[in-house]
Amino acid sequence: MKDLKYFIAYILPLSALAGVYFGGFWSPVAFYVAFIFIPLIELLLPNTGSTKNPYTAVENTREKQLFFDILLYLNVPLIYSIIFLFLQRITTTEVTTAEIIGMTLSVGITCGAIGINVAHELGHRETKFEQLLAKMLLLTSQYMHFFIE
Repeated sequence: MKDLKYFIAYILPLSALAGVYFGGFWSPVAFYVAFIFIPLIELLLPNTGSTKNPYTAVENTREKQLFFDILLYLNVPLIYSIIFLFLQRITTTEVTTAEIIGMTLSVGITCGAIGINVAHELGHRETKFEQLLAKMLLLTSQYMHFFIE
């Protein structure tokens, strides 16, 4: 149950998905989330979390749990779905310039924040599958060279 808090990481990509889907005022919603909502929450909520890394035993246990791997892997289809929906929406429906700008901000922030951070984690993994997922995420922000740096 304690590990469900890690689903909070999906707030940004899901807000981008909502912004692309609903359009209008909601098109830049990931921008609102990333630069207004999350900073306000951090300012208003007391810092109750620990700044220390988990104990080595806890870390080793988590490394072996499939739950945490799946949380990382799900970012790939989620980000590609957001990009697909974005491209589909701006090419097949009538959208305003403001909506295009808002959706571009939402998708770009998501690819930059979630895509690069998750790719960084997966890039440290040893399996070819996980490294492929890392490259797929880096491709969304055209930052493929980060993998070899």
